[in-house]
Amino acid sequence: MIDVIPLSACHTEQYGTISVTSLLSFNNYFDPRNAAFGSLLVFNDYRVPPAAGFKMHPHHNASSFSSSSRGRRSA
Repeated sequence: MIDVIPLSACHTEQYGTISVTSLLSFNNYFDPRNAAFGSLLVFNDYRVPPAAGFKMHPHHNASSFSSSSRGRRSA
């Protein structure tokens, strides 16, 4: 069975100009019902304005995937 989780039920936080919506528990948000989905631990939607982003930070023992719905990514 597939559980549909509406966007309104997801957690949203603001980090300066960056907005993040988390489907699974992440950072300051913990929901024991949505802590992971199999081996998937993080599923976030980041809204990042042009010329903004995150400082360099490590991702130990994790793979990361990024995509852009509009615009383009920069290094």
